[in-house]
Parts: sequence; structure tokens; C-alpha cells
Amino acid sequence: MGLGSLGACVHGASVPVFFIFFGKLINIIGLAYLFPKEASHRVAKYSLDFVYLSVVILFASWIEVACWMHTGERQAAKMRMAYLKSMLSQDISLFDTEASTGEVIAAITSDIIVVQDAISEKGIMWIAKEHSYLPDMNFLGNVEVQNLRDSALTSF
Repeated sequence: MGLGSLGACVHGASVPVFFIFFGKLINIIGLAYLFPKEASHRVAKYSLDFVYLSVVILFASWIEVACWMHTGERQAAKMRMAYLKSMLSQDISLFDTEASTGEVIAAITSDIIVVQDAISEKGIMWIAKEHSYLPDMNFLGNVEVQNLRDSALTSF
């Protein structure tokens, strides 16, 4: 779970990093008419940065999904065994009169699939989205501090 959470953090934080690279690339393209040779070199540099970022995202998301899916399956198997043990410890007359084998299996399967889905998919989505939000707020906070500093320096 720790490795999967780390992968989710990297995957979530990669979105703001992508937009920072993209913004710098757009600035270079905007200045290309003034410095065409330098712009060509810098565009190639940022293109490689996009390739490196995509490789990092690929491995981080793979680790994220693989680890959390394994965790979800492991927890679901434990819950199935605990549910089966508790069902087998019940009075046997319940199964003769009120419940059939198919109903018991369907109840176990439907409940466990919901729990496995929550652990495997929703947990990693929350971690990834949380870690895409935090770098954004940090970046926006730094921009605001810089704007306040610049306005304070120009007012004196």
C-alpha cells in the first residue's frame, strides 16, 4: 500500500508539473519569432522533458494501480473468508428454510465487489487527486507572494 500510495502521489503531482512545462513551452513558442535558433533548441529540450515526464507518469501509475488492485483483492479475500466463517457458524436450519446456496453466494459476491472496488479504485483516485491539488495550491501561493512582493517593491 505504501508503494502504491507513493505512485499515486507522483501520478497526482505530475499534472501540475505538466502544465508548468507546457506553459514554458508556450512562452518559448511565443518568442520564437525574435530568437528562432535559440527557440528551436529550447523547444527540443522541453520536448524531451515531456518524454521524461510521460515515462515517470507511466511507471508511477502502473505501480499505483498494481499495488492498490493487489491490496483490494487481498482485503476482499480476507473478507470473503471471514464472511464464510461467520455464515458457517450460524444455525444450519436457517439454510434449510430461509436461504438457498445461490442467495448466500450472491450476497457474499455483491457485497465484496463493492468493497474491493472502493479499496482498489476509489482510494487511489482520492490520493492522486489530493496530490494534484496540493502542488497547485503551493504554486499559486508562491505566485501570489511574488506578486505581493513585486507590488510592494514598486510602491516605494
